[in-house]
Amino acid sequence: MNKTKIVMLDDWENYFTSHIDQSTFADRVELQVYQESLVGDKLYQAIKEAEVIILLRERTAVDTDFIAHAPHLKHIICTGNQVRNLDSAAAAKAGISTSFAKGGDSKSSTCELAWTLILSAYKQLDKLRISPTQRQWRQADFVPSSLKNKQLGVIGLGSIGQKVATVAKAFGMKVVCWSPNMTPERAAENGVEAMSLEELISSSDVVSIHLVLGETTRHILNAQTLSLFKKESVLVNTSRAEIIDPKALITALTNGQLPFYATDVFEEEPLPSEHPFYSLDNVLMTAHYGFVAAEVYQLFAENISKEIKAYLD
Repeated sequence: MNKTKIVMLDDWENYFTSHIDQSTFADRVELQVYQESLVGDKLYQAIKEAEVIILLRERTAVDTDFIAHAPHLKHIICTGNQVRNLDSAAAAKAGISTSFAKGGDSKSSTCELAWTLILSAYKQLDKLRISPTQRQWRQADFVPSSLKNKQLGVIGLGSIGQKVATVAKAFGMKVVCWSPNMTPERAAENGVEAMSLEELISSSDVVSIHLVLGETTRHILNAQTLSLFKKESVLVNTSRAEIIDPKALITALTNGQLPFYATDVFEEEPLPSEHPFYSLDNVLMTAHYGFVAAEVYQLFAENISKEIKAYLD
């Protein structure tokens, strides 16, 4: 019996090779998991015989070119609730079906990561820590600031933004918010104050982005709004890189208009080694870990197994 060839792309953490339960279908499939990010000929070689492809979030785009190089492809299993770089129309036109394997509570893990960045940036963790390579007990001329009575500006008060705001209140911060359709009444229901985007940026000590990316929110932070940040303020992004105009961002960081930027998201991932961020000491980066948590991945793995079995049956 010919086995169904299944390819999983972009298992960067090397998690799914050992966590996808194949006990109920191992004799019917040939599963190949790729850990590295594949592009060009390496990608085409990997997918050319695949009948089923598993996408880990949005790490590899599926467009007409991808589909053209996967002539045997019949089904795509996506992880998460939506995949913005999957050309659904092209897939449907090619007769390729799709299904979704949901993961665990990535909203909580994203909130945790946002606060990891906020605290590391605002408290200047590099200056606080001691280590084998940094043994100086205290640094001269440095006293960290407290978040109590400071202002957090939340751009996007959805489920993640609300979680971030709740943590801020525990620290004794004032929380303000803005989003395209925000009303004072809705903000008040969440115990925060609504204000204009410009006022939020110019008055906040920390600004955290939690907007959904769309045509109305793309590059909503531009040269004009990036020039409004307070001295010693911090901008944190665990949402989408495209919320911010990239050229304006580099300029604002270089000339000091934006004092500090902490981000978990990038327009191109993995981030190229020559990216300007690497040469800036007022940027803190993590490698898109917002949704990455063992609990989230475990549920992904369980549901991927279910989707494979459903396809085979």
